[in-house]
Amino acid sequence: MKRNILLKEIEELLELEEGTCNEETGLDEIAGWNSMAVINFIAFADTNYDKVLEGKDLRNSKTIGDLIDLILEG
Repeated sequence: MKRNILLKEIEELLELEEGTCNEETGLDEIAGWNSMAVINFIAFADTNYDKVLEGKDLRNSKTIGDLIDLILEG
């Protein structure tokens, strides 16, 4: 259930319509995924989930599911 909530929150963060992506959606498929979106995601993870991430943590992320994993791991 938490993964579905995170998916919706990430869609909102990236200003995507709800339900337009899933965990397999590639970040390279999202027009708004750029350096500013990375910074916003890092701030989102810290503010909402107390998860401290750095740009290098996102380097290997290829999908929305990878972003969700970053927040939920550890």
